[in-house]
Amino acid sequence: MKKGISTVLVLTICSILIVGCRDKEKNDQGHITLESGLQYEILKTGTGETVKEGDEVIVHERMGYRDGTELYTTDGSENLPKFLVGGNQAVEGVDQGVRGMQTGEIRKLIVPPSLSKRKQYPDFLSPDSTLVNEIEIVEIIKPVKEDLINKKILSDGRKSGFEMVLVEGGNFMMGGDDHVDDGGPMELRIADECPHPVTVNDFHIGKYEVTQKDWMEIMGENPSKSKDCEDCPVDQVSWYDIQEFIEKVNDKYGESLRLPSEEEWEFAARGGSKSEGYLYAGSDDVGEVAWYADNSGGRPHPVGMLKPNELGIYDMSGNIWEWCSNAKIPYPCDEIGKVFESKVLRGGTFGNRATSIRVRDRNGRDPSMRLSTLGFRLAK
Repeated sequence: MKKGISTVLVLTICSILIVGCRDKEKNDQGHITLESGLQYEILKTGTGETVKEGDEVIVHERMGYRDGTELYTTDGSENLPKFLVGGNQAVEGVDQGVRGMQTGEIRKLIVPPSLSKRKQYPDFLSPDSTLVNEIEIVEIIKPVKEDLINKKILSDGRKSGFEMVLVEGGNFMMGGDDHVDDGGPMELRIADECPHPVTVNDFHIGKYEVTQKDWMEIMGENPSKSKDCEDCPVDQVSWYDIQEFIEKVNDKYGESLRLPSEEEWEFAARGGSKSEGYLYAGSDDVGEVAWYADNSGGRPHPVGMLKPNELGIYDMSGNIWEWCSNAKIPYPCDEIGKVFESKVLRGGTFGNRATSIRVRDRNGRDPSMRLSTLGFRLAK
């Protein structure tokens, strides 16, 4: 068979068996069997990336009959076949054969005569013989994702939680011993914020809290209590809701966004390596940098309206509590060691007094909780 006919051959076979190729599959120790009777045998497992819809795959191919008669092989060919996964209908027929494969993996498609008799085969194929098609994934070409920051979300110049600030890593003393009264027994307050050395690596963190408009761009709806302020931080989102949001953003735009760890959050709030040692994020004067009980009017405000901290990050004190990635566990220096069944919250909110919006103040809630005081800031 002439070089270059393999793509036609495979697509023709899968077009003929298109219904079968898209059937529900069943895995059974090295075999993938479709309800139609088509069977894929896994000859070699892969170790690289996994083929997904929208990828292009470059493959080595071998086509023949089960008796050993070879119809076609790409061995020694410079121009290897390339398939688009999830493309037009003919290519969709190949999807079941390559979807979920990894680089280096080899699968063998077996087409028994009982299936070949359902449709008319091309003249060069025998309708009474079992066909065997081996495919090896040589390369997976991932689609180029749209630039989230520059082309989509920030194109209108608004303040957005997707805008990032680089925080150079370093060492700092996390917690403190100012012993302020922010509620609860004194001994627990002191233990909960006890000072201890921490090292963080370089990371990026949101210049602003994620806004209601940011959320609607991805999720299509606004869960916030007050929906008349699209530039205010989104609220009434649980920790689990945020994981779904992040997954959708990363999948759609090829990003690697996440929630900051508690350590990253406090380091950034303090101003990182540029820290001036302020009590609040950017100042010792709480009213300069934070919306809190004395100046908020009992509601959140649009992001970025007050003074930023030393790194140019806004609202890390007050406005909305911000979920962190990790659970609220005792610090290494905490001799009481009270464990909370919660995820960390940092920064305080528009309804808190000043003592609860200090950069070292800790809080936490059950990750399923949704409140009008709970929002978040992104990191990567």
